[in-house]
Amino acid sequence: MNEKEKKDGGRISKRVPGECREPPPEKQPPSPLYVTIKPIKMNKFILLFIVNILLHSYSFGQTKELPLKLEIKLVNEYKKTFDSKVIKRMYPYDYFVTSGDSAIQKYYDIEIIISNDSPDTVYIWMMSCSWIDNFMINNDYMFLDSMDCDSNYLKSYGINPHDKKILTTTLRKDIKFDYPGNAIYGSGVTTTRLGLLVINDIVQKKVDSENYDLGMNDKSKWNIVWSNPLFLQTFKPKFIPIGNDK
Repeated sequence: MNEKEKKDGGRISKRVPGECREPPPEKQPPSPLYVTIKPIKMNKFILLFIVNILLHSYSFGQTKELPLKLEIKLVNEYKKTFDSKVIKRMYPYDYFVTSGDSAIQKYYDIEIIISNDSPDTVYIWMMSCSWIDNFMINNDYMFLDSMDCDSNYLKSYGINPHDKKILTTTLRKDIKFDYPGNAIYGSGVTTTRLGLLVINDIVQKKVDSENYDLGMNDKSKWNIVWSNPLFLQTFKPKFIPIGNDK
């Protein structure tokens, strides 16, 4: 093998006189528009967590701010006296202390005002008698008094544009609040606010009992409109002499 063959790597090349060979093509850098990404192995629990967060964010974003305003006004407050036998029937399993054979319970008559701030008529589904089921309270010592009724059915309450609907009911303070015995009851929240549970699409007038029942039992479907606060806790829990209404 001569020197020329060695330079060619041991290969014998036949060259044609006057022939020009093209240089080998240069390697081009990868286009910035095409980037190869290697697949990333992800723990299935992490993946499920991320999907759950995304779904939660999506559902939260779908919650609409309702054009409703809720206001409560105190109309009247009064007290009722119950003897010990009645109290035992009211609270058969609860322990509290009275200073005699009777106790005083406080009541507050209120107005609930639902205002429609939109240019369209809105509808709120509630029961004809037990409409208080569509309201929640922010503390554990106030309750809405139920009312007697012969016919209780699902009803669509319509509110005209820039108009309001007024409901009346009574708040009852738990008797244990004023006669707590050795326990401090209900002292955590000093205000009373109501929350209106809107289950339906407010533009839908026709009621649907099945969807209403499902919505009332599914908190994720609740749209809550909160009211202004009432300051009904005027004193700390303590013993009250029977017959003293001050």
